[in-house]
Amino acid sequence: MINKIVLVFAVIAVIVVGILFNHDFSDEEITPNPALAKKSEVKKSEIKSKKDVKIVYKEDVKKVVKKIDKKQDFRSYVDENVKQMHTLSKTKVGEYSLSIKTPKKPKANRLAPPQFPTILRGEINGQKFSLTVPQEAKKQNLVFTITKQNASAVINLDVIKDVSAGQMVDIGNLNPPQDLSDSKKRQDFEQEAQSEVESNTQESQNTQSESIAPPTPPSIGG
Repeated sequence: MINKIVLVFAVIAVIVVGILFNHDFSDEEITPNPALAKKSEVKKSEIKSKKDVKIVYKEDVKKVVKKIDKKQDFRSYVDENVKQMHTLSKTKVGEYSLSIKTPKKPKANRLAPPQFPTILRGEINGQKFSLTVPQEAKKQNLVFTITKQNASAVINLDVIKDVSAGQMVDIGNLNPPQDLSDSKKRQDFEQEAQSEVESNTQESQNTQSESIAPPTPPSIGG
């Protein structure tokens, strides 16, 4: 009886081994562990996101006033940049507001000895005024504005760049029109005033240089 049972188990074992040996598992799908599959997807998405990251630099929206282009009209340059310009000094004469402006605030050299500013003086319709220009500001474009009721006449003041520190310059008597909003009258005044400022500045410098007598050389011998 026992021999029959052993024989039956032996036959069954041979059949099972034969089935396993002849069966092809290559086409069967292996179901992955759900937890491992989820981790794999996370890693793939992390890698993909790292590759797709783009660095975007914010542009500086603050408008920067550049130096005047030699080919650019001075009037259009001022109209475009005057609101962003730095005011060096300002005063008021009657109904007119006067100021000297530069594209940006000048930086003083802390290592250099202090220097007196250039003093600009003149008259508007016979009324005197004076303004100051720091020496370090002369490295930039200098703009002289005469304003009345939000309308301005502008004069290129670069002519004083060669004036020595501490020197006084008289630009003469300027007669702006009552209505600066009239573009024709303003343009005519700007052209006339520009010529006056340049010639008066040159004359003022010549007068000062002539008034300073050269030092007397020391006498030699008895």
